[in-house]
Amino acid sequence: MAQNKIKSKKYVLLSLILIVVVIGSLLFVLTKSNAYYTNLNRYFDDSRKSDGYSGFALERTSNEFIVDGCGSGTMLDTLTGLCWDKNMNHNAGALQWSTVNTYAEPTWDNVTKVYSYPAGKANYPAFSYCEYLSLGVNNEWRLPSKKELHTLIDQIGTGGATCATLTSFGFTGCQGNYYWTNYEYKFNTFNAWVVNFNDGSDYANGKTDTYYVVCIR
Repeated sequence: MAQNKIKSKKYVLLSLILIVVVIGSLLFVLTKSNAYYTNLNRYFDDSRKSDGYSGFALERTSNEFIVDGCGSGTMLDTLTGLCWDKNMNHNAGALQWSTVNTYAEPTWDNVTKVYSYPAGKANYPAFSYCEYLSLGVNNEWRLPSKKELHTLIDQIGTGGATCATLTSFGFTGCQGNYYWTNYEYKFNTFNAWVVNFNDGSDYANGKTDTYYVVCIR
């Protein structure tokens, strides 16, 4: 009987240790994620859409990304829950944000998962490219926001190391150049925001310029 009581206490102790480990792991993940978004929101306010270079840095690791995690040809970021096109040059070339620089920013509908285009879909090459993309388990692809692009670039490094690091994580086709965001520049609506995947800086460039596109959902 005494031996049974000792075994029972051991099982209880082991169970408590296991529970503590699990809770500790969850708290670590939640703390890291919350710190990530808290810091990110210091530099990016979706209502303003006017910030420049962020200066924000949080080291990312390869085990936070799952190759084909959202279906074949995708990358799942387990820290943010975002799904990316694994091929960051899937279009095999650069695209215009819009064909005319006076065209306003399209609106993404979170229910229907499609864009509403102020001047017709054909006049928004970067946006419509993502919307037409068929990849992974569904087709709800869109152009990323500036904040979303920075979840890749800011946390990796500068001086041309960014694409090399992304490639080591499993991405392909990364260009050390500008990538379009879905934001127009509110102080000069002829321009829209781009993120430089060479050094992490932001610029507001002409909507009719051609830059690279990576899609997200």
